[in-house]
Amino acid sequence: MTNEMSATAERPGTAPALRLRLDAFAENLMLVRQTVGGAAREFGASQAVVDDLKLAVTEACSNVVKYAYRGEPGLLEVDVRPLDDGFIVEVSDHGTWLKRDGEADAGGLGIPLMEAVTRSFAIATDDEGTHVRLEFALEAADARTDASGADD
Repeated sequence: MTNEMSATAERPGTAPALRLRLDAFAENLMLVRQTVGGAAREFGASQAVVDDLKLAVTEACSNVVKYAYRGEPGLLEVDVRPLDDGFIVEVSDHGTWLKRDGEADAGGLGIPLMEAVTRSFAIATDDEGTHVRLEFALEAADARTDASGADD
């Protein structure tokens, strides 16, 4: 088993305050949810943001478990970095996600869901794997506003 967890008190925006290195098994998703939720609370996130965080991180990690290694052993990596007004969660693997066929409904609702509950969302795939970057504000009203700037 390759499970590692470390936490440090770093300056916002620098090295991860929390780093998880776990086997990419569904059984580890609850550990990730609880650990990043606790970190977010320590950063001062509201309960609404913690709930959104758990939803988005579970989706990103589930994609690693389901798609990255296609039944082979592999690593799930989660880093949490504080910002002055929020925090970033990065979920990475060293596998290959399934290719999408380009149709609007291909791949389900996971990516649109992650986009909807974060302040900023990015996904990149390269030769080293897939990297999902989720950025959250500390308060839900700061994270999601409509085009006019009014709160949801």
